[in-house]
Amino acid sequence: MTSTVYIAKNVYGGDGLGRLGDGRVVFVPGAFTGEQVKAEIVAEKKNFVKARLVEIVESSPERVDGGELRKIPGLIYADLSYKGELEAKEAQLREFLERARIWDGEKAPIVRVQPPEATELNYRNKVVYHFEKQGDSWLIGYREEPSHRVVDIQYDPLAVPAINAKLPEIRRGVIALLTTGPQSVRRDIASKGNVTIRWSEKTGVVWWVGDAPKAQVIREVTCGRTFQVPAGGFYQVNPAVGNELVRAVTVEVSKVMDATADIIDLYCGVGVFGLCCIDSAKSRQYNLIGI
Repeated sequence: MTSTVYIAKNVYGGDGLGRLGDGRVVFVPGAFTGEQVKAEIVAEKKNFVKARLVEIVESSPERVDGGELRKIPGLIYADLSYKGELEAKEAQLREFLERARIWDGEKAPIVRVQPPEATELNYRNKVVYHFEKQGDSWLIGYREEPSHRVVDIQYDPLAVPAINAKLPEIRRGVIALLTTGPQSVRRDIASKGNVTIRWSEKTGVVWWVGDAPKAQVIREVTCGRTFQVPAGGFYQVNPAVGNELVRAVTVEVSKVMDATADIIDLYCGVGVFGLCCIDSAKSRQYNLIGI
């Protein structure tokens, strides 16, 4: 059944949300806020339905032609302008915080962190590709939802240029591991299922299949300070935005540092926020507690 639906907003995950004539909520992937679309129902649940976008009756002014980007799994906003994508994500964050009752939008407006050097694409310094055999060939790339089929990635519009420059060499290396040597070794490599590639300015490009080598570290730079991060550990995958996010926190903390001698960095990891706050306060000594 096909229905005409007005899309009120884009929810987390990218689907456009609207309502059918009977009041039921409908989720339409590929439809954007403010659009009038024709959608075909493909699944009915107790409280909502899922639909397939059939036709755009009235287009959003932020809709663009995503072209080849549509083929990359996960690029759910490929057909939305960067401005429209930021607005959609900001609205989702605002709604989440309001529903959780941990934020008052009037007293604490959302501040966008957007450094001048940030780019819409080619910003990720870490990517994880899956591999699977199709016929006689091995595919290496992202998994497609909901089928989990691997989409082969020869060039990644999300990855930093340094990763893309090394990608052909890394792909050859992974395929060699999967196709040469003893069968037991090849079977073990195949069972790991994925290859991780990371880049940092200090370390360069490194990669591994399966779990990260325990002894390997990545040297990351944030706000002028170098951090040693376990290869398998979390760090901001967008260096420019991560740097600006830390800078924004240090500015806010500096406004209240005269009233305290202690800084507590909760869920601190390697201590990026706390250490950078200490670095920004050179006029006196502080106690930094990382948990």
